[in-house]
Amino acid sequence: MFIVEIIGGLGNQMFCYAFAKAIEHHYGKGSVQLYTGRFQHTDDNRGYELDYVFGIDDPVISEEKGVKSLIDDSWSFPSRLRRKLFGQKKTYYKEQIYTYDARVFNLDSSIKQIYLQGLWKDEKYFKNIRSIILGKFTFIRELSPDNNLLLSDMQQSESVSLHVRRGDYISNEFYRNIVGNVCSYQYYLNSLNYLEKKLGTDLSYYIFSDDIAWVKANFDFLEDRKVVFVQNNTGVNSYIDMQLMSNCKYNIIANSTFSWWGAWLNNYEDKIVIAPKMWYNDPERCKNNDIVPDDWIKIDIE
Repeated sequence: MFIVEIIGGLGNQMFCYAFAKAIEHHYGKGSVQLYTGRFQHTDDNRGYELDYVFGIDDPVISEEKGVKSLIDDSWSFPSRLRRKLFGQKKTYYKEQIYTYDARVFNLDSSIKQIYLQGLWKDEKYFKNIRSIILGKFTFIRELSPDNNLLLSDMQQSESVSLHVRRGDYISNEFYRNIVGNVCSYQYYLNSLNYLEKKLGTDLSYYIFSDDIAWVKANFDFLEDRKVVFVQNNTGVNSYIDMQLMSNCKYNIIANSTFSWWGAWLNNYEDKIVIAPKMWYNDPERCKNNDIVPDDWIKIDIE
């Protein structure tokens, strides 16, 4: 039995869940359980959202009791000493950060329980079961009249979603140092120029951001283009922005798992997805990192 930790905001939860489905597909039905107990110890946005957004009803373990003994990530002196002398517990497996880790498909499934911890941000884990993942990530709630109108317009026009992530990427020093300010003014301008060179200028841009006012004040290149600012989906309805992004024909994403999934869920046959060539501020973190799929276009941030 594998226990997969679900953590983070909606985009990260989707990566964890897609990974869990890949593990189950590989090791067999009933081989995976989901653990959501760590939301009790973090301030991750709105907590567990997959049930509300997609109607996912997979049973979850929410109580720490029963899994605590499996986890081996304590930095206490006794724990570090034990790991040095005897190695890490075989009941605990943590992903290699920032790179695809194929070893998870060769674990000893005879071990009664193995706790899998990570964010697993690489489509290679679940690309071969895309149809299964798309079936799971189906938005279940009826849209408001305003959003329905937007959706209709997107489907009938040469629509481009453009996502600007600020929020905790600016306000939180930890996130700011890792991923903040990566998607520059020049990145977005380069992205628009790429699309217009390839598709022409009759494009409609739908702007998504947690700081629309900042975008309006700083992205002067939007002034001469057909632009719609999407700004009514907040709080528990924030996920609707992802739903709308997925219905645009083309996507310009931020270095954000939220817009990553908006683009990945896009089923338009001739879609073009543009992503930043650098996903992190530190070039070392970008080495061997394949969060951006091979068939997406990587654009310079400068």
